[in-house]
Amino acid sequence: MRCTWKVFYLSLLAAWFGLLAAELWLQLARRLAWPEVERFLHEELEPLDSSAITDREEIWAERYVRYRPGAELELPKPAGAQHLRINAQGFRGREVAREKPPGSLRVACIGGSTTTQGPEDDATYPARLEAKLRERFPGRALEVLNLGVSATWSNYWLQGDREDQLFALAPDVVVQYDGINDLAFVHLHQYAEAHPWRRWLGRSLLVDRWLPPDPRDFDTLFEGTLRNQVRLARQLSQRGVGYVGGTFATPDPARLSPVHARALDHDVQRLWGRALGLDAYAPFHALVLHYDALVEARMQERGIAVVPVHRELTDPALFSDVCHLTPRGIEALAGAFLPAVAAQLEAR
Repeated sequence: MRCTWKVFYLSLLAAWFGLLAAELWLQLARRLAWPEVERFLHEELEPLDSSAITDREEIWAERYVRYRPGAELELPKPAGAQHLRINAQGFRGREVAREKPPGSLRVACIGGSTTTQGPEDDATYPARLEAKLRERFPGRALEVLNLGVSATWSNYWLQGDREDQLFALAPDVVVQYDGINDLAFVHLHQYAEAHPWRRWLGRSLLVDRWLPPDPRDFDTLFEGTLRNQVRLARQLSQRGVGYVGGTFATPDPARLSPVHARALDHDVQRLWGRALGLDAYAPFHALVLHYDALVEARMQERGIAVVPVHRELTDPALFSDVCHLTPRGIEALAGAFLPAVAAQLEAR
């Protein structure tokens, strides 16, 4: 009996040291790979990133709430300076009349930094969508407004008098590309508070790979975001305004190069998964995919137009981080929304 217990304890000890050695090896491999990752970030991804321009202190009247009307900004970047203008209505882009011109069509795009981002005001996805719609409807007066506000959540236009502000612009169709900020800055925090052990264990690379959070555990949390989107779609419908929602796109892990995968791991550690202590991109991507499946199912059940953006934008070359887009990605996002928005406009 004593020999049996001795073998058992020695086996546990060996397993413990084996796990410790595996963890140390993963941590060491990450440190050794960092110079190459840093070069990739600064030389490959940063020149293509146009999201930082919408997060600069100079353009905010109230940070992450509203932009300062009339603000202008030039941001030097490796690929060339980026320029931003906030119009008199407090949104990115050219000046627009508060009242819609008679006989014209108006589309309003809402969301966070993935809506406002772009190296120039005419290179955001709403601006590119406008260009594509004008090609689709030549000679028709129409405009697409970029009402995105960086870092906002899906309930932004349901708070206070913002809904009235949205209707005052008289859009014919509203396009919502949202969800990532809810996940990263709301749901992961809520999950971490309910599972404090997960935050601590999440610092382990082994845990991230062998025991990632179960996406189904987030269903109740994701429900809040889904309710916001469905509620807005219904309220718009009651006012005779069309609505087009979208799932959320992230790079396909299977198509990442090793250095790109490590770069996205770093991005998750630094910002997107910090609340939960996530150390790798793969479990974060799984959470977004599960959210996308719920969004698509919920919208289809209720007859609400939804674009499966997550299936159309998967190429890592379209992304500058886990969610923000390169110029090619911005063009692709506009193209993904084009058919559904055009169909809504044709119906009018």
